[in-house]
Amino acid sequence: MPDRLLKKCASGVLALLRDSPYGSEYVSPLRSLRPCWKASLNSLWAIWLSVIIPNAVRVQYDGHVYQRTANGLRSVPIGLVMLVLLIPSVGSSAEMADPGSGAGHPASESDMAAWNIDVSPNGQGLPSGQGTVKQGAELYAMKCAACHGPTGKEGPNDVLVGGQGSLRTTKPLKTIGSYWPYATTLYDYLRRAMPFTAPQSLKVDEIYALVAWLLHQNQIIAEDAILDAHSLPKVEMPNRNGFILDPRPDVH
Repeated sequence: MPDRLLKKCASGVLALLRDSPYGSEYVSPLRSLRPCWKASLNSLWAIWLSVIIPNAVRVQYDGHVYQRTANGLRSVPIGLVMLVLLIPSVGSSAEMADPGSGAGHPASESDMAAWNIDVSPNGQGLPSGQGTVKQGAELYAMKCAACHGPTGKEGPNDVLVGGQGSLRTTKPLKTIGSYWPYATTLYDYLRRAMPFTAPQSLKVDEIYALVAWLLHQNQIIAEDAILDAHSLPKVEMPNRNGFILDPRPDVH
């Protein structure tokens, strides 16, 4: 009797699943097990429960308690029911991984361009535009001084100016002027991460202007300098040769 009852429960569960939004996925459940890491995890979870739960569950029927027998025959139907109950999560994961399910869309050129904003040390990736030291001073006062101080030395956050010649001392001060090997990567960092309260909000010309002001404050470029995609890579930083090159090839 208990076995017949469990078979009826399993049949009922399958009937409900057949009428669920997943439709025909459950006519042949194995057909929905597409390669998907979520589906694989769910399958392992189901198998684990199908082994653990039968060892802890007892089936009570008409006042009698049926324990798991030595050959485990009565534990198999219980595990099967638990496995069937967990099939929806497997099917839904496979459906989410199906490219034909309607979720998302192929990335367009404009989508990728919005993320492709890195600038290499040699200047590759620098956009068209320009900025001056004077323009940078005004922008710095509005957007940066609250965190780095009026002249870039006061803080409370990272000190940006000064420290030249201190790296070999017992109290090295790592700033743009003393530590950074490439001026182009300063543009890259400001473009990605600054200002702290609104990263990637700066316009192209504003970033060039801020880089110009910061380099001038570190006595690296003249006050009348104009920075753009051609002039910025030519700026020679004081610590250009302070790093050891990694001889390992790039891996793409």
